[in-house]
Amino acid sequence: TLLSLDVTNVAAGWQTVAKQPFQRRALTVAEFNNRVWVIGGLCPDGTFSRAVDVYDPATGGWSTGPKLPDSD
Repeated sequence: TLLSLDVTNVAAGWQTVAKQPFQRRALTVAEFNNRVWVIGGLCPDGTFSRAVDVYDPATGGWSTGPKLPDSD
């Protein structure tokens, strides 16, 4: 579950974001250009994901970013 807090209106509290289109854990999250970038992580089967998913709080929508480069 992804939770969001509008730091300009903390009194509104944490809000649940629409279900993300992936299942990963141990991932990295960063904000850039008013979007939340969800990077890599571990899949339910324990494999590493190179996927990048992008959440736009303004629209509530998800998109796919460029995959992380292969480590080889």
